[in-house]
Amino acid sequence: MKSKYILLLAIITSLILRVALPFQTIFGSGAIRFASPDSYFFAIEVRGGAVDPTIHYIRALYGFSKVSPFNYEIDMILFALAVHLITIPVVYYLARALFGLNPASVAVVIFAILPGEYLGRTMLGNIDYHGTEALLTTLGMLGMVMFLRPGRRITRTAGLVLSATAFFIYSGIWSGYTLFVPIIAAFGAIWLKQKTESRLIKGALILGGLLAMGLLVQRVSGISALTWQTTLEARPLLIDETPLFSLLSVIIVFAGVVVCWLEYRRTKESKILLFIIWGVIIATATLLQRRFDYYLVVNAALMVGYLICKIGAAISENKAGLFTAATTYIICLSLLSGSVRICSEAAHAPPDDWVHALEWVGSNTPEEAVIAAWWDYGYWIEYIAERDSVANPGQGYREVKRVADILTSEEPVFDYLILDSATMGINYKTVEYSAKRRGEYSIARRLWSGEKIGNIELIYYNNTLKIFESQQ
Repeated sequence: MKSKYILLLAIITSLILRVALPFQTIFGSGAIRFASPDSYFFAIEVRGGAVDPTIHYIRALYGFSKVSPFNYEIDMILFALAVHLITIPVVYYLARALFGLNPASVAVVIFAILPGEYLGRTMLGNIDYHGTEALLTTLGMLGMVMFLRPGRRITRTAGLVLSATAFFIYSGIWSGYTLFVPIIAAFGAIWLKQKTESRLIKGALILGGLLAMGLLVQRVSGISALTWQTTLEARPLLIDETPLFSLLSVIIVFAGVVVCWLEYRRTKESKILLFIIWGVIIATATLLQRRFDYYLVVNAALMVGYLICKIGAAISENKAGLFTAATTYIICLSLLSGSVRICSEAAHAPPDDWVHALEWVGSNTPEEAVIAAWWDYGYWIEYIAERDSVANPGQGYREVKRVADILTSEEPVFDYLILDSATMGINYKTVEYSAKRRGEYSIARRLWSGEKIGNIELIYYNNTLKIFESQQ
């Protein structure tokens, strides 16, 4: 009975945060808005006929190809939210299989509200495979724990099948699936090493584990410094604007690993060893690229549940329940301010001024028009205005530099140019040119200030942005 109430609390809290708070932003202007640039990318692909296997997978879930545009937009803005709601009981039963009922109750509530990458990617308005990655990898880990726990053969076999199925599907969702290869390989090497006396087999397992760790480092840190400069989510966690709650999650996981290691040395339980390796690798990956916080949220929630109950039991067995409840309540209150801010702001959804401007562009420019704007707005332009954009968030350093060159050029090298107040305040150090050298006299800055330049005409403006046409 307690399980039902805890799961219900986690679901209700998730719905308040992820639906009620961003609802006005997503539906407020009459047109449905997506909550992230990646969501606009998926929307473009679905509307245009997807070719990527990931998009085919998303289309298949809702039958996008057979429904009206209005319905597929509704389906898409609910997609990541639905995935999160399915993940809630998976996290609960994984925590219960690892640590017991009380830690699971704490963990699932923390999971529902913990601020960070995962929360922003699973609220209303998102269609994002990263939430699906978290679901499938958590399912895979649940299956492995079921297999490792002593019990009936049918239960252990079911766990093995569940794990294999979840990780197989996960491997087709995103190329980053190699992140979990070192976790499984490192655990398998240690686990099998304990069960064999053959030095040859032990040596091969150790070598395999080292190769797997090498794959992790190559995969996660192989991104170039140029991409770090232009893609915030791909930057190391401790470089530039470190997100507080993600950093706290990393600290909690690493601190908890020490406690878990002491527990493992005492009990020799394989499931604890798996949890340790999983936590260390995901926390390390998050330090290398902050985006992996959407995986780490599961580890952090499980670790918080485990540590709170462990400390409570150490203080007083008679008052452990009261300590756990009070501590969980205090932690939730401290987390909610960040969670409410993330969901209320829905910061990556296009503001009203952008939506209205791009609707105007779609009705008042030729279909073959190409729009120059800062790369963050590329997917908005391509979906809302249905016009090609010079650059978008899915492109690399060269395209970003190309847009920067347009914005700082002293010649009209564009047909249509969109400038907004945020773009004009950008620190251009992220690309290879000097804003001080060219930015002060650039066409973008001069146009923004109202200067008349050649045949460049202001064709639209509102409180946030201005749109120019170059009559070349």
